[in-house]
Amino acid sequence: MAGKNYGNGSPNISATLSDICRIFYFHHKNTLYVATSGYIKKEMKTDQDEIEKAQKLRQIFTEEMA
Repeated sequence: MAGKNYGNGSPNISATLSDICRIFYFHHKNTLYVATSGYIKKEMKTDQDEIEKAQKLRQIFTEEMA
């Protein structure tokens, strides 16, 4: 497994089986890991739409939990 941060606190985990599965997550109040979205990666470059989707879901979660 490997991880990388794409900004705005949206790191991700990826695992390679036959395809790469990428899961975006964030820490909430340093006690909870929240997985926002995931997809099967088909290209070497991470899809910008998937990064934006994860960031939007993080924002929605954070606003709801405030």
